[in-house]
Amino acid sequence: MKAEITGAVIAFVDTDSPAAQAGIKAGMRILSVDGMKIRDVIEWQWFAADDVIELVLDVADLDVSNLHVGDSGGLSDSNLHVGDSGGLSDSNLSDNATLNVVLERQPGKPWGIEFSQPVFDNVRLCNNDCLFCFMKMLPGLNLKKTSDKLSQKSFVNSSVKQFVKPFVKLPDKPSHLLADFASDDNQPLRSSLYLRDDDYRLSFLQGNFVTLTNLNDDDVNRIISQRIMPLNVSLHAIDFAARERLMGKNHARGITALEKLLAADIQVNAQIVLVPGYNDGVVLDETLDWVCARPNITTAGIVPYGFTKFAKLQRGFTSQEAKSIVQKCLALAPKIQLADEFFCQAFPNAVLENLPLASYYASYDLLEDGIGMLRQFADLWINAQLSGSLSSIKRAKALAKSQVKSQAKSQAKSQMELQNQGRLKEGMAVPILATATAFASFLVELGEHTGLGLPFKLLPIKNNFFGGNVDVAGLLTAKDVICQLNAYLKKRESSLSVNSAEDSMSHTSSVAVKAINGVKPVKTQVLLNKSMFNDDGLTLDGLTLVDIQIQTGCQVILADVLEVFTKGF
Repeated sequence: MKAEITGAVIAFVDTDSPAAQAGIKAGMRILSVDGMKIRDVIEWQWFAADDVIELVLDVADLDVSNLHVGDSGGLSDSNLHVGDSGGLSDSNLSDNATLNVVLERQPGKPWGIEFSQPVFDNVRLCNNDCLFCFMKMLPGLNLKKTSDKLSQKSFVNSSVKQFVKPFVKLPDKPSHLLADFASDDNQPLRSSLYLRDDDYRLSFLQGNFVTLTNLNDDDVNRIISQRIMPLNVSLHAIDFAARERLMGKNHARGITALEKLLAADIQVNAQIVLVPGYNDGVVLDETLDWVCARPNITTAGIVPYGFTKFAKLQRGFTSQEAKSIVQKCLALAPKIQLADEFFCQAFPNAVLENLPLASYYASYDLLEDGIGMLRQFADLWINAQLSGSLSSIKRAKALAKSQVKSQAKSQAKSQMELQNQGRLKEGMAVPILATATAFASFLVELGEHTGLGLPFKLLPIKNNFFGGNVDVAGLLTAKDVICQLNAYLKKRESSLSVNSAEDSMSHTSSVAVKAINGVKPVKTQVLLNKSMFNDDGLTLDGLTLVDIQIQTGCQVILADVLEVFTKGF
């Protein structure tokens, strides 16, 4: 029985690169570089830094007939023999189907190899039991069993495009119609969401936050010797009693490893998930003092505890508690930065006027943690207004003028028909932005502040699927969007009905819309935040854009809302 072969699976080889000239193909595995086994992309870069390297490739089950010696580097004559047909002879292949390949390149030129995953062995899993772990609050599958199963397949959902293309994917729940949704709360989500990784390599490559609790001494020494930084570290608290309550029995190793890394001048970006009654108050004071005393911690982002209806702890911060945290942390910027949610909780009716200025967020390095997104959006929106570049608003105004002209040409129609047609055209011409309640509330405030209003109909979508205090766009499911959008459309169509049933507009999944007096309305446009979908085009509950279009009968557009404001759609 053939032993399982490990190594770095090649996913793509750039044309005209040294690797392509040598005949290296996608599907081959790199087992070693200059005799050193490689466990991840970091070690590939480390060991393949020279301009002449020797690879050991596994080529089992691949056609190697066109491997050849390149003119400038490539397969070494000493390792390969060209057969009569120009391919490799059997004598070149060892019993386990490996090849020794010498590659040469011009200084500064890439090898032209991209990998299927950024790590070549199993992903390091989390060994903690964190109270605030969002994956523990998800419905459906057994978390530990699913996570272990996924780890065996080394599934990584990465965005490191320069290293990884395309990724090996696990089968996800297939797309399906709304009628196929399970009615209970235990419907599983995309399988990859249940993988609790805690891998320092993914922290460096992708920006994942890790606790460092699963590092051994070799890991720590490797980080120091190879200068793998910055690392993104989940800190949460310094007080050991608070850490144990928050994270479980393995918490202490994280601080020990972090102290050693900081002493070796490894730079760290920290994160604190703040949980009411656990690591706020005096525990937070101690943590902030500890962070501020360590210059190699460059930033520390503080985000509030978020919980679903499946969580054990069903409590967030009150408005007064959030205000106290804001007052405590504002003066510590830019090293200490608070998530936008704290300002939304502290000032629910006046977020914009209480947001810090842009200088608070320095260069906006923590945007992906939800820190500074509202300030950046507001400033760009207001600047676009001042410069007159709000093309979406211009378009909306132009549409309004066009509607007035169209009505003026229809004097022969009855007043009732004119009124209903105008309402119908207006409803169909102006797009609907379906977004989460938190951002919807801020957009209303922003529209009132500028005096221009909004260039679309705003439809706040409540997150019934997760419940709890989840109110951000990135955690919306297709199920909630479809249900609430259809309810809105049904209500709107009722208000647009004319005197006779024959002239009423019905909204169906096939968008069978009847024309009024020969004028066919425009299909409803619906804007959805891009953050709802992953790189494979799936929502959290595994549906696609097409699924949403079919079940709502709308033209659904994925949009960056800021781009909609400044560039149109």
